[in-house]
Amino acid sequence: MTIRPRLAAAPLVIALLAVILRVVAIVHVHALNAPAEENRIIARNLANGEGFTFADFQYVGPTSIRPPLYPFLLAGLDRVFGVESRGALAVALALNVIAGAATVVLAFALIRPLYGSGLASALACALAVWPTQIYAATQFQGLSIAIALLLATQLVARKGWAIPYGLAAGIAVLCESILLLPLLLVGLWTFRKKVDGLILMPLAMLVVLLPWAYRNSLIRERPTSITNNFAVDLFRGNGPGATGSVHLAKLGSDGKPESEFDRLLPQQFDALRHQPEARRDTLLLGWAKAWITSHPLEYARMCAIRIAKTFWTDWHHPLANSRINLLTRTLVCGAAVVVLVHGIRFPKLIAPTDPACMLIIVGLLLATMFTVAEARNTVLMDVPQLLLGLTLFRPQLATGK
Repeated sequence: MTIRPRLAAAPLVIALLAVILRVVAIVHVHALNAPAEENRIIARNLANGEGFTFADFQYVGPTSIRPPLYPFLLAGLDRVFGVESRGALAVALALNVIAGAATVVLAFALIRPLYGSGLASALACALAVWPTQIYAATQFQGLSIAIALLLATQLVARKGWAIPYGLAAGIAVLCESILLLPLLLVGLWTFRKKVDGLILMPLAMLVVLLPWAYRNSLIRERPTSITNNFAVDLFRGNGPGATGSVHLAKLGSDGKPESEFDRLLPQQFDALRHQPEARRDTLLLGWAKAWITSHPLEYARMCAIRIAKTFWTDWHHPLANSRINLLTRTLVCGAAVVVLVHGIRFPKLIAPTDPACMLIIVGLLLATMFTVAEARNTVLMDVPQLLLGLTLFRPQLATGK
């Protein structure tokens, strides 16, 4: 067998490994038996003709707590296989597995022309076996699909295609709305020297995103975005007894950390009851801002905690303290820090026009956003952190050139 066929087969073999590991994990955690959460509940309401709605604080009505792509996907499966049927759930998890395999192939295709087949294979292998990436495939969330779309945007950007980039970025945002600002800024930087690209890229994103943003503005009676979680995140991540993320240090009767909403005072809970989503957000934002204003040093401490939780691990998450998670997160966090420090000394290590650099910038922007309100989505941080860590093995790093 010649070298070229071997190289062509490498990502496919790694993708097969990714599929096997994700299927094993899904079976091991009994993912089909998991209780329904936000995405599945919204999807069920859609399939039953009740619209994109959700019930919270004894109020049932239109919601913008989740981006639309994944709930609509689940709703489509519900209509085909039966609402909340095992067939619908199994196909949804299978799509997560396929997205994980696609992520491996896309990562290899993106990195190989830049750093060579060795590092491309290393990144692909890391994404195939990384615990948080495997964990994402066991959840009824759009994270696995969003990561594949994130890598696809950078492949398109490398081709210099402004409109396809804008469309792909828009679809990625409809899957995971936190990507809106990073992908927009990265796109503007990527196409900054092309006047047509600088205009067409955001217009293509707008074409994809405007209908849903308009729908949200109608239900909230003011201009808004794809999701409206900032007030919720800011309240959950800050305040008396907060941990900087969604989980409290206190354990509930089931032995798992309580949710940040469990620290609501009785009068606060009563104020939120029977209120539409927009009104609840106004109250939560007001309480969070009042606490931050009166406790600036404590807020700074919470931001520092969120930086550690974002780059390392959320130690209040029920699964975070497993040995394998602590080991892998420590490795990737330590390697990323070394490369960032080294990159300050040798700024030409990663070219600013490099798609790999763009992914790292996406990661830093995400980390900044998580630091302000609530630490979450370590899964999205895996790609830029792993990429930074693997940069340690580039020849230029050893020589400093």
